[in-house]
Amino acid sequence: MRTFMFLLFAALAQAACTGGDTPLEASDAGPRQDGSQADAGANYADGDWLFEPDLVLEVSIDLPSEEWDELRFQTRNVLDILGETCAQGPAPQAFTYRPATVTIEGESFSDVAVRKKGFLGSLSDTKPSLKIKMNEFVTGQHFSGLTRFTFNNAKQDPSYVNQCIGYDLFRRAGIPAPRCNFANIHVNGEDLGLFVHVESIKKPYLRNHFASDEGNLYEGTLSDFREGWTKTFEKKTNSTEPARPEIDQISEALELEGDAMRDALDAIVDMDAFMTFWAMEALVAHHDGYSGNSNNFYVYGTPDQSNRNITFMPWGVDNLFRDSPSGPDVALTRSLMPQALFDHSPSRDEYAAAMSEILSTTWEDSEVLAEIARMESLIRPYVQPQEEAAFSQGLGAIRASVTGREAAFRAALDDIAQETPNELMQPLCFERKGSIATSFDTVWQGSGAATLAVVIDGSALSFVQLSSVAVPTEEDPSRAFIAVFADFEDSSRALLLLPVDIAALAPGTIEIEDGILLFYPPGSEDFDRAEFVAGTMTLDTASSVDGEAIIGSADLDIWNTPFF
Repeated sequence: MRTFMFLLFAALAQAACTGGDTPLEASDAGPRQDGSQADAGANYADGDWLFEPDLVLEVSIDLPSEEWDELRFQTRNVLDILGETCAQGPAPQAFTYRPATVTIEGESFSDVAVRKKGFLGSLSDTKPSLKIKMNEFVTGQHFSGLTRFTFNNAKQDPSYVNQCIGYDLFRRAGIPAPRCNFANIHVNGEDLGLFVHVESIKKPYLRNHFASDEGNLYEGTLSDFREGWTKTFEKKTNSTEPARPEIDQISEALELEGDAMRDALDAIVDMDAFMTFWAMEALVAHHDGYSGNSNNFYVYGTPDQSNRNITFMPWGVDNLFRDSPSGPDVALTRSLMPQALFDHSPSRDEYAAAMSEILSTTWEDSEVLAEIARMESLIRPYVQPQEEAAFSQGLGAIRASVTGREAAFRAALDDIAQETPNELMQPLCFERKGSIATSFDTVWQGSGAATLAVVIDGSALSFVQLSSVAVPTEEDPSRAFIAVFADFEDSSRALLLLPVDIAALAPGTIEIEDGILLFYPPGSEDFDRAEFVAGTMTLDTASSVDGEAIIGSADLDIWNTPFF
């Protein structure tokens, strides 16, 4: 059986993988507090050596086990992002820093801040993505000039190579993008395995790419320059100043049409760079980026707002080279700015020229395949046994997508004028539409009785027969479903699935964050309607011993989603 979260991420094409960070402080680097902690030398003041392509960083994190448990079990759920406060602002920060001793390449630091990171798809409580901040608790502490480290678990990229390949291609095309390599991380002596080490987009990064780091930096997460989508831009610098001139300027320009729209954009955005950024998103199939899902990107406006001061930058490139069944998309146009430009014939021609330039100067199938092979040789020794099959399969899928890619895009460019733009990304916000009250009296791996009251859009559903079961899930042996089956008079059926950790099967209250209510037509084994449900389940009696009683109740809300 498939849970709602499985269906949600399929519908989103694994969208929304990254999470927001706290705003930048005035300066991210400073002199070492302890001069005995040796720098790597003047040529490495910006931490270049920590991003050497052939380096797998060795990182150890030590903190009390209860602190680690609290860190890794912190989470957010889909309603935190898409529920009642959806689109009213950036997603709330769900994770808090904890002090730890961190050792990087043999050099240890005390009182280093460590927290979990992730949006939805990358969240894990066994191998969480991590943020490290050297100077959160110790002023001036850094390692080779770096105060921030980002380690991604690559949960959505079993090959582990997408991020480093993707960011490198953007950089080679002239677009500011993070540096990237890999890390092997131990926590309290336990080998968590391989992570992707990605440069944090903070003040030092801005200084490396722009004349000034004093401008306005925004992270776009389910964000666009149209009504209902702008409030989710998170201002990362100058965050105490409410003005967001760059977002407002682009939004106003896109209210115009044709040449007037393009002239207005030319006055504020580095359009040469944007065309390259947009084309590269399509070339690497970054469907979860700005032009695809209105997601995973940064916008930076330098302090000089006199002319062409706004630049777009990629983020969250862990889900690349997954083309549609019909083949690669020559242009992604699900967000307002790329769609408006694609509809403007001269701008579409300029986009085609930018793509052609990338194919001539930056992309070559054989070079990308060689880089994949280099990375595979480097990181395969760090891939854990349970990951081996998915790792090899993921690499094979990427190689298949890369092979012949240049020819496919060149052929598509010949017919770009006949391409139909994608529909704009639709709002993802959920709306409450009903309620469920249920009770169950069953046994583990057996069946029993149930009650069920369902109201949807003001109408109560009527059932003729009810039953309940409690069984392990097919997808994850550590998880279980408490399920309520309901028959309608016309022989159609409903199935309420309440997922729970088997370890949590004990008397008490459990938050249900990803329940699902499925409806089946008469005689069909395939559901034709799905409703997302969330709320509270109370277990009066519960055990995971065969035949033992599981008795309880749940009060749930039904949410309208745009996916079904």
